[in-house]
Amino acid sequence: MEQLTEKMFKGDQLRIIEKDSEPWFVAKDVCNILGLTKVNRSLERLSDKQKGLHTMSTPGGMQEMNVINEAGLYKLVFTSRKEEAAKFTDWIAEDVVPSIRKTGSFNGIDNLISWIAWLNHWLIK
Repeated sequence: MEQLTEKMFKGDQLRIIEKDSEPWFVAKDVCNILGLTKVNRSLERLSDKQKGLHTMSTPGGMQEMNVINEAGLYKLVFTSRKEEAAKFTDWIAEDVVPSIRKTGSFNGIDNLISWIAWLNHWLIK
């Protein structure tokens, strides 16, 4: 079953659809948050398995929306020049990847707390 969740990031809407137990994000919302003004051009950077279409109910009726999966979200974040995206990519480069390289995984309560803090910073206002 597909479920729609709406989050706010600094006043901007982020709609998330759950499909097959995986989050898919409305591409327009992600691009708006990241300061990427050309949604279609941004989507060209993603592979076909990182993007798709989803029909959603909107105030104007049923509409087909571009959606991106978690990998697509990361790819767009990594290519954004916005300060919030830079902080996330720094965390990935400075904490996550070195931890995986050194230990073979990214585990531990400190890492979980860091991830939750990042999510709270991005999704909850």
